[in-house]
Amino acid sequence: MFRFLSPLILCFIGIYFSFFHFWHGFDAISGDIGDARFNAYVLEHTWLWITGIHASLFDMPMFYPHSNTYAYSDFMLGFAPCYWFFRWIGCEILLSYQWWMIVCCALNFVVFLLFLKTLFKHSIFFASIGAYVFAFSLPRITHFEHVQLVGQFFIVLSAAGALLWWKEPTSKKAPWLFFTGSGLQLISAFYFFWFWVWTLGIYLSFILMNRNRRKQFNLWFKSVPKGPLIIAGGISFLGVAPFLYHYVLMAKEFGRRDWVSISNTVPRIYSWINLPKNHWQWNLLPMKEWIQSLPRIEEHYLSFGLFTWIAMLAAFTWVVQNKKELRYLVLPILGMFIFTLTSGRFSTWVLISYLFPGGGAIRAVGRIQIFMLLFWATIFISFVSFLWNSQNKRNKTISVLMILFLMLESIYISDWNFSRAQDQLRLEQISKNIPADCNIIVNREGFNVNSDLINIDAVMIAFKTNRITANGYSGHEPKNYHDSLVNQKWNESAALDSKKVCEYKGNSI
Repeated sequence: MFRFLSPLILCFIGIYFSFFHFWHGFDAISGDIGDARFNAYVLEHTWLWITGIHASLFDMPMFYPHSNTYAYSDFMLGFAPCYWFFRWIGCEILLSYQWWMIVCCALNFVVFLLFLKTLFKHSIFFASIGAYVFAFSLPRITHFEHVQLVGQFFIVLSAAGALLWWKEPTSKKAPWLFFTGSGLQLISAFYFFWFWVWTLGIYLSFILMNRNRRKQFNLWFKSVPKGPLIIAGGISFLGVAPFLYHYVLMAKEFGRRDWVSISNTVPRIYSWINLPKNHWQWNLLPMKEWIQSLPRIEEHYLSFGLFTWIAMLAAFTWVVQNKKELRYLVLPILGMFIFTLTSGRFSTWVLISYLFPGGGAIRAVGRIQIFMLLFWATIFISFVSFLWNSQNKRNKTISVLMILFLMLESIYISDWNFSRAQDQLRLEQISKNIPADCNIIVNREGFNVNSDLINIDAVMIAFKTNRITANGYSGHEPKNYHDSLVNQKWNESAALDSKKVCEYKGNSI
């Protein structure tokens, strides 16, 4: 009976601790008042678009008069329907956003459980443990301020399609799973899509480097029915083509990121053991002085916890030495480690950044560890299951301890959050004073240093009152935009003849 209840119990435990600060009236929201609300208003834009309030999907009403502002960051469209449901039943923006986070984590858990049970033939209990690693372990929950990285279930669908396709070349559903999952990931979160393409590139390179593997690949490809391949691939491409086009326009406008901004987030050796200071294992960490010197330290939370890391490495070694049929799982992990090696100013990632298509758009490289949970979780639970089924009491005890330490080390209650009620009150105080005939709102204070709060306030107010704003906040911003607004050139370029602009400071119009 317990093994059938284990998915519900483990999913409940994961959600309870991951969102612990929600359970006091759903007031505290994970992350800072910058990125968290930014992702909320990207989701809100998709809701306002499908309900007809925002006329254009790709032109979010911010950074006026610039266009294509939706492509300045992740689209988040693929997993937006979860958010739309809560808006449809009457929840306000940030409450819908909170429930959307919970649903995405639950979907991660369920989809990965089915992935392990169906393709790797694990029992319900062990598949549930693997799903817990994937959905609720530290590399994911310590990055909740970047919630575009919460939902990873589309990549699991695509990986399931790829694995099924390799095992059964004539499968009709495999190409649909592969291409549909990849396409939905592209229109949801670009980082995971790019890491997935990079992973497929590693596998293809591994195949092409060996004559026997090339022959095996050729035999596989010849046996693949071309009809489903062309139809599934073609439909998926047509579906994502408009999004790719707008990403290309954005890339032309901004160019590649500079290496300094990228290098700050490339993992160092000690990044792999880095934990937030309020995690209960912080005082046990070695090299704390080096860890604290990391630039943008929050991007370097890559640890599973000290004891779980030992278990992960033991599982990794076991696969390499004893499980030939699972060795393909270690290739992306090895590639991640090798290509992120950094010492001083040198990093092997510079090769990826400049040579791999789209590499120059990847700034927060450390987030690759979240993506790699797909492989770590599968390796870990395969090893734990092996130990338990070995009929050796010592091995059984080790497997139980590995599971217990995993769950203990995954308990992390972030103190990085803000109040939903206070945020609503502040926005209402500003919104109620906006004149009825006002078309565009702008707060020039938002173009000074440390102005994220003001800029996102302006966007949220514009969304709530169906207006446009010259302010904005995103992964990119128009070139020289701050200077343009401060020195009044914006007024000349914004075609304001038929529009009334309301300027405000602080909480007054």
